[in-house]
Amino acid sequence: MNDSLTADGFDSAFMGYIDRCGQPKVAIYDKDAVLEILMDRGGMTPDEALEYFDYNIQGAWIGDGTPGFIETCKIGVFREICKDE
Repeated sequence: MNDSLTADGFDSAFMGYIDRCGQPKVAIYDKDAVLEILMDRGGMTPDEALEYFDYNIQGAWIGDGTPGFIETCKIGVFREICKDE
């Protein structure tokens, strides 16, 4: 077993994993589904759910096995988002 982690309480948002050369597999979750869970379970508004997600879930780096959160988009959008990073 490697150090890959899962996000407790978000099983219904689990999509699978990514496999990277020479790296541990990493669990991947649907970001929109995670936000929906936060709104349903926590009674949060969309803005509150996004703020909570950004800080407490996606922002919680706990090593190379930390889960990832996918946002789907077209390749042009991805390139535009990433060009300034």
